[in-house]
Amino acid sequence: KEYDLYCKMAFFGDLIEEAEATSNKTNRHGPANLLTFLPSEFTKDELAKLLIDKGKRSSAAKILKMWESRGYVEKLNKQSGLYKKIS
Repeated sequence: KEYDLYCKMAFFGDLIEEAEATSNKTNRHGPANLLTFLPSEFTKDELAKLLIDKGKRSSAAKILKMWESRGYVEKLNKQSGLYKKIS
């Protein structure tokens, strides 16, 4: 049994390592974070446009409220509706 495994690794070891390396790069877990697609300062309208572009049906207002409560963004100007990412 050990010799069989040794032979397989001798013949196919490089191919297995190469396949694992490429699969780790291409496989992503979960959806992309929408916040990464926005500039450091953005408006609600920019988020709404992004949602449309990505085919999401979520409300921009709900997402902003959730991001504010989690500390991801803060509202800079109430009149202009300008938001800033918090690092």
